[in-house]
Amino acid sequence: MARQSFSDKLRKIANKQLKEVDQSVCKIARDFCHSVVELTPVGKSEYESRGGRTWENIPGELVNNWQPAVNSINTSLQQRPGPSKTGAHKRIDTIIVNGTFKQDGYISFTNSTPYVNLAEKIGWPAPRWSGKTGPYAMVSRSIAEILSKYGY
Repeated sequence: MARQSFSDKLRKIANKQLKEVDQSVCKIARDFCHSVVELTPVGKSEYESRGGRTWENIPGELVNNWQPAVNSINTSLQQRPGPSKTGAHKRIDTIIVNGTFKQDGYISFTNSTPYVNLAEKIGWPAPRWSGKTGPYAMVSRSIAEILSKYGY
């Protein structure tokens, strides 16, 4: 039985630690993204009654346009949004996988709907929408949740 050199032992330990760190970072990133999706409202359908597509009233357009990406930024819009949050959750789990952070890199999580800032920071002013609704703060609340959950 051959003995391992010191550098081989060190490499094995470093690779094990890298794998553990990668798995932890991926879990935190997925938890954050899933939290944002869960806190994003779906809305009600007013667009059929107005006789056409209006960007502010399509149920599920906001929530289904959360786009994760690794080492890039995805600003695309989903062509067929719907009231289910399943599509956004599936994209998160497909894109942010273990091994993503074994090399230097980053993830982005974007939403290119024209009213995402209203939902996050400003709220929905009356009379353009039926009644005033305050901001949902999906991203801000998710950051606070993750910081609390992981002890930061």
